[in-house]
Amino acid sequence: MPTSRRPSRRSASRAWKRPYGFVLNQAPIRGQRIDNAANTLAEEAALDLAEVLARPLIVMRNDHQDSLASGLAVSEFAPNGKSADEIRGLWRWIETRLELEATTNVLIDQVISVADGMLHAAAEHAADETTTLAS
Repeated sequence: MPTSRRPSRRSASRAWKRPYGFVLNQAPIRGQRIDNAANTLAEEAALDLAEVLARPLIVMRNDHQDSLASGLAVSEFAPNGKSADEIRGLWRWIETRLELEATTNVLIDQVISVADGMLHAAAEHAADETTTLAS
């Protein structure tokens, strides 16, 4: 299927009403490329970049390659290194996003429940009035 006809993952995530984010990994420590990538994602997401771009960015560091070669996670290979800190920061970002989503869903469910109760009460009240008028 041509890329132009294929739905984007972003569209699918929005349609499924699921939280999503972009994780930039192997990002250069400094330079314009990271800014260009972040700007492109912001335009593509059509949202505030802070909402969808995972922080911290996962920077290209030797610890990632060395831990992979050792068959370890970077947090096992160099637990006190910058790479491990970035991964822990990424997990905190994900946890925060999921907690926000859970809170939002709970609030939406509460509003729907209250609205549903009000509709049932209104329907019962209307039925009572109809019965009273008929007699």
